[in-house]
This record gives sequence, C-alpha cells and structure tokens, in this order.
Amino acid sequence: MMRGVERRATLPRRVALIVAVSVAGSAAFCYTLYAILGLAIISSGVGGVIAFWAPLVTPLVVTPVVMVPLERSRRRSVDLLAQVESARAQLATEVAERQRAQERLEYEVRHDPLTGALNRRGFFEVCQSRPAVPMTICTVDVDEFKAVNDTMGHMAGDAVLCALADTLRSCVGERGWVARLGGDEFVVLHLDESAGHAVGTRLAGWRVSLGGGQSCWVSASVGSSRLDVGASVDRALSAADHEMFLDKRAKRVRTADRSELPARLLRLDEAETT
Repeated sequence: MMRGVERRATLPRRVALIVAVSVAGSAAFCYTLYAILGLAIISSGVGGVIAFWAPLVTPLVVTPVVMVPLERSRRRSVDLLAQVESARAQLATEVAERQRAQERLEYEVRHDPLTGALNRRGFFEVCQSRPAVPMTICTVDVDEFKAVNDTMGHMAGDAVLCALADTLRSCVGERGWVARLGGDEFVVLHLDESAGHAVGTRLAGWRVSLGGGQSCWVSASVGSSRLDVGASVDRALSAADHEMFLDKRAKRVRTADRSELPARLLRLDEAETT
C-alpha cells in the first residue's frame, strides 16, 4: 500500500518534469526556426500572438494528456512484471522444495532410518544394477546382540548397530555397498574378492561408545561368498549366510562357559578402570 502511495506521489512530479522539458524544447526549436526563417514573432496581430505562445502552450496542454496515460500504463507494466517475477520465484522455490522432498522420499525408501545403510529394497536394486564383474557378498551378524539389548538396553543396541554400519562403510569405502536387511543382520557387496577376510578381521572386536562415559566391546560373525556375473544373488546370500553361521558356531564352541559370554562381550570401560 505504501508503495502505491509513493508511486501516485511520484507520477505528478515525473509528468511535470516531462512537461517542462517539452515546453523548453518546443520553445527552443520553434524560436530557432523563426530566427532561421527571418520571422518576427514579436509583432502585432493575432499571428504574432499565436507564433509566440504556440510553442509554449501546445506542449503544456498536449504533453500531460499524452504522458499521464502512458505513464500509468508503464507503471502497470512494471507492477505486472514484478508480480510475474515474484510468481516465478515462488514457483521455483516450490519446485525446488518438491524436488528435495522427492529426493528425501527416494532416499528413505531405499535406506534404513537408524543406520543410514541401504535397506533390503535398496540392496537388491544395487545388485540388479551392479557392475558386470565378479564381486563378493558378505553377511554380518552381531554376536550375542540379544545380550547387548538385555544388559545395556535398546538404546545401547541401536548404538551398536550404528557403529557397525559406520565400521562397515569405512571397510568398503567407495568400492562397495553396505545394507541392513533387518535386526542385526547386515550385508556387504564389494568389488574386492578378498573383502570377506578384511571385514572379518575388522569385526573380530571393536569398541562402541554408548555415551555418558560408557562404552562396550562387541564382535560380529562374518560369512562371504563369491558373486559371479549373472549369478543368483539369493544363492550367494545363502552361501554367505551358511559360512557366517559356521563362524558363529565356532565362536560358541570356543566359549568355555556360556554364562560368562555376555559379561565378556559387554566389558564396560569405566568398570575396567575402577
């Protein structure tokens, strides 16, 4: 509203300036022409009066009649262009927001909300579009994960899962993908055929920070299988699962006293330092 008031106040000043310039230009042109033609504009009679006042009065009368509508039309055009530009900017913002929302939706559909790893759908989509080279599939399962939840609580269990996902991502780098298929079951798809050994070594035991000055040590069982070009992903997963369960069974056999296993897995740093 204030902008409209300012424009209405500016319009008379702009027209008055144009009128003044028109009058001055008309007088200068006409009087110069009279001089060139040798006409005496200061003379008696109607002709002399008309010759003197016509260059002054004509633009004074005609210019406002012509310029006021033109100026108003120009103002409307400027306002219309401003509205179009505002609408365009608003539309661009809405399109960008919708695109970001679409990208977030696509990300959420293909990723696990807790760990940020691929979910089952995202993993199988990657498998369908994988490079045409032999690859390795590794299945990973946290040892005694139930003991983590029962002893430390579900928040600690979530921290372990997130730490496992981060550790796996650091292992595969840019040459592989990490997915959480459900629960504490993770899978790695890697371009390196020796990835199974590297992942198994890394997950033999690592420290997980639980916050509040607490942390625990956990381990994971790992199985791996070769995935040839055109081979069935389900069969490779089954083979890796079988090897992973053999690894888990071997760990259980090596445990002399099962009743002490949770305490062995969940050694609190603060308890060890006291």
